[in-house]
Amino acid sequence: MPRYEPPEVEQAPLERLCLRLRQLALRLKEQVPRLGQMLGQSPTAAQLMEALVQQPTEERLEEARASLVECGALNSTIDERASMTVLGQLALALPLDLRLCRLVLFGALFGCLADAVVMATALSLQDPLARPVGGLACDRNK
Repeated sequence: MPRYEPPEVEQAPLERLCLRLRQLALRLKEQVPRLGQMLGQSPTAAQLMEALVQQPTEERLEEARASLVECGALNSTIDERASMTVLGQLALALPLDLRLCRLVLFGALFGCLADAVVMATALSLQDPLARPVGGLACDRNK
């Protein structure tokens, strides 16, 4: 058994983190312009990612960026100037997976928002009939 659990940044999906850092970089650029003057330039999402205590691997970051572009939350993976789409902004506002946010967005576009929200909520919950793995190893004779 390992002495410590692996850091969350190595296990959790990085799509939301990439979006949050991109949003933070934009807000810093808009709301604290003197910070950019002091540093010579406004901080980018990549620079903010480097400031993390434990950074994710570059391949996981590339996978997250590719996933964001594939789902439509970002316009491009090529540079830091890629803008966040409406889906990216919605993903930051809702506590849902990126693909479920896409479901809600398309529900709003096609005029069936209530149905899309119900489906996204149902899909975001764990299966109530699934038993936890730890419960399988208990001794029934006790």
